[in-house]
Amino acid sequence: MEACQVIAMSTIEEITYRCNSCKAIWSEGEFGRDCPECGGGSMQRNCILCNGQCDSVYLRAVLDSWDSGEAHWIGSCNLPEEEKQRLMKILFSR
Repeated sequence: MEACQVIAMSTIEEITYRCNSCKAIWSEGEFGRDCPECGGGSMQRNCILCNGQCDSVYLRAVLDSWDSGEAHWIGSCNLPEEEKQRLMKILFSR
């Protein structure tokens, strides 16, 4: 069983993930700066809410990004709740 897990993990790591819109290769760290599907990152990016102030890293939801044509990320901001609320008010009032 252990050998199967090792083979499966090495196979997963070799998969190439690519943006359907601009053809950037996410799995090689590429992304289109103005591409909505890339959304500012390849396979991971700094926190979307505070732009990395909290040191949280978001991971790309590849299938959701492909299905919608817009970037989808999995993660959460590590700032205190009051600071997150303040930032959300600023972001959503634009």
